[in-house]
Amino acid sequence: MKRKAINKKRTSRRSKTFLTAAAVSTLMLASATAVMADDSVPEKTPDPAETAPVEQEQAVAANTYGNAETLEEAEANLNEAAAAKEEAQTNLDKAEGELVEAEGNVQNAADTVEETKEKEDVALETAKDEFESAATEAQEEADKAQEEVSESTQEVENAQQGLEDAEKELQDSETAKEEAEAAEDEALADKEAAQAEEQAAQENVEKAEAAVTEAKDNVASIEEAINTGDYVNTDAYKQAAAELEAANANKAAADEKAAEAQKNLDEAKDFYESSSLKLQNGMYSFFEDTGHSELVDVLNQCTYNEYNIKGSATDASSFENIRASLEWIKRCNELRESEGRSPLYVTDLMMAYAIADANYADQNIGHPVQFYVGENLAWGYADPFTGWYDMEKNNYETQNGGETGHYFNIIDSGYIVTGFATNTKGSIYGITHSQVFNYTSDGYEMYTPEEYLARLDNYINSLNNSESAYKTAEEEYNAALAAQQEAAAAVEAARKVLDSIGEGLEKELSEAKEVLAQAEKALEDANSTLSEKQKVLDDATKTYDEATAAVAAAQQVYADAETGYNEAADKAAVLKAEADKAYDAYYEVGSLQIAADDAKAALDEAVVNVENSKKAVSEAEQKLSDAKEREASAKEAFEKAQDKLGRVQKLSFEEAMENEIIDTDFAYLNEYVEAYKAAAEEREAAESAHAEALNVYEQKEAEYNSAYETFALARGDEIVCRADYYEFKEAAEKENEETVKDDETNGDETKANAEALSIKSDEVKAADAVFTGDTTETGVYYGIGIASLAAAAAAVLGFKKKRS
Repeated sequence: MKRKAINKKRTSRRSKTFLTAAAVSTLMLASATAVMADDSVPEKTPDPAETAPVEQEQAVAANTYGNAETLEEAEANLNEAAAAKEEAQTNLDKAEGELVEAEGNVQNAADTVEETKEKEDVALETAKDEFESAATEAQEEADKAQEEVSESTQEVENAQQGLEDAEKELQDSETAKEEAEAAEDEALADKEAAQAEEQAAQENVEKAEAAVTEAKDNVASIEEAINTGDYVNTDAYKQAAAELEAANANKAAADEKAAEAQKNLDEAKDFYESSSLKLQNGMYSFFEDTGHSELVDVLNQCTYNEYNIKGSATDASSFENIRASLEWIKRCNELRESEGRSPLYVTDLMMAYAIADANYADQNIGHPVQFYVGENLAWGYADPFTGWYDMEKNNYETQNGGETGHYFNIIDSGYIVTGFATNTKGSIYGITHSQVFNYTSDGYEMYTPEEYLARLDNYINSLNNSESAYKTAEEEYNAALAAQQEAAAAVEAARKVLDSIGEGLEKELSEAKEVLAQAEKALEDANSTLSEKQKVLDDATKTYDEATAAVAAAQQVYADAETGYNEAADKAAVLKAEADKAYDAYYEVGSLQIAADDAKAALDEAVVNVENSKKAVSEAEQKLSDAKEREASAKEAFEKAQDKLGRVQKLSFEEAMENEIIDTDFAYLNEYVEAYKAAAEEREAAESAHAEALNVYEQKEAEYNSAYETFALARGDEIVCRADYYEFKEAAEKENEETVKDDETNGDETKANAEALSIKSDEVKAADAVFTGDTTETGVYYGIGIASLAAAAAAVLGFKKKRS
């Protein structure tokens, strides 16, 4: 609260005295220093084009690493082939050893066979005799059991056939049952459809009877109207009267729309005819047309209203200047946000205050103080916040005693609304900026800068599109006028119909009787149709009942067949059990064959012994053959491994880059070679693009340096001119002082002229101020400013000489 009070006090002091020539010299010195500081070319930021080759090289290196992995894989394959070769040699040696061992086994087995052959022949003859005796006895018993088995088997087969016949009969009866049920469902659907048709026919009869009754009543009503002359209560008259009433209502609505369209047309015409002037008058028209004509009074009746030039393109009220000013409010809110302050809103009232202050400041260095608000003013700044914020924030942070009031206005957390205006007439220092602040909206609606700009643009667009709106309103008026005329014609037609009701009663009676005759004929037809539908329903019901009976019969047949099947199945099961007993008896005969089996076993053993001897020889021969085959396989595997090893050693990366690898075992390497080629091409393309981008960058950098040199020389010329001006002014003042001293005795007129010249000099000094501030001591700073400008000019001249 203390800082706000101080700021208000400073504002009141500005109404009397303002920034003197000291501020001019200080700011000019800052400007000159900025020029000298900007002499060096700004440090060049990293160009993305320069970093691209590095990334490309990394990508190529990654691909190269991938190819290295492929070569490592080929080397691994080579090692694997060498290992396979060594393993094949080992297998070959092992097979040769087994071959020698097998040949010895074959010879031993041959000797054993010869020694045991005579003994086995004797045992074989004895076993044959014993087997033939036991086999004869067992065969007799087996034949008897076999006969019993055959008989039981035939009975089982007969029972099985009966079961199959019963099963077929069951399936046939089931199919018949399903067909009967399907017929029943179809008959039921036909019955239900017939019922629906009969019901519809019954409803048609009822509707026809109602139509006949209605037609009779209508005939009687018309006859009564003819006989009594009271046709007003007829349906035709009532309908015609209702239509006339509706036509009158439509005409009234059409009249209302036509009047509204006429009003809209007049307003659109006035708006169109005044749009050019409204565009020229800027915010005057905006305030007036948005319901704030009191703000026009603010501009016309404020303390310094004579500086407000309505309709001037350079006035702060012009749309172009206002749109630019709203961008500065966005800039202000960004600065407040950086200081942790909430953004300011915009109101129409604050914009009007800012316009009036900017127009006053265009011709006056100082605060008008014509409204009770915070004020910031700036002259000649491309960016007013350079002085208000950047410089004054530095003053505050360094505590150098410089102005800080504008800075505190910008960051004051109590302010909620603002207004901004720009005058481009340039009466003193070119462009003039004005910003006002307040703690209350004073009841006016608040907008963000973006919302206010959109609202303003909508209004400007409506002015620019006023001709199109006028044409649209004209088209709508013509359409409404045509609708009005059409409604009037409809009223006249409805009135004629109503008037002709009495005259057409005889014709209406004839038509009503015709309608009655048609209704009676329709009733007769409906009754006939109803009779037909009832007969169809009776037939469908009968068919359904018959189908239901057929289903019941089929179900009974199916039940009988199912019983027969179950009985056949039971009989087959009994016979099957008896057959199983016969089979068991047959197999019991096998006990008689034990002796035969023993003899057969002895015979078999003798045969086995002979066969074993033969088998031993055969196994030995097979081992010999297997060993030879393993030897051949090992030799083949060794040769294949040796061949693959030779082909691997012949592979060359350089040759693969030139020609495709056709060896199927290593053709997969072609994919990696192609990937390497693609990566190399991409790298070359990236290097070319980088060189081209670098060339463009160097050209643009040269253009920038040339433009910067031109700018620096022009700024130097400006500073030299200012320095010359101040030197001339200082010399003129010294000459004036000497003249005054020489002419002190020449009377009051000479003294008065000297005083006037001194006052004029002070006005010139005051006119050089570039933005507002509090009252300061001016003499010392003015001398410092002159010296600073002189030093800056000398530096610039030296710079120009050095550049040339």
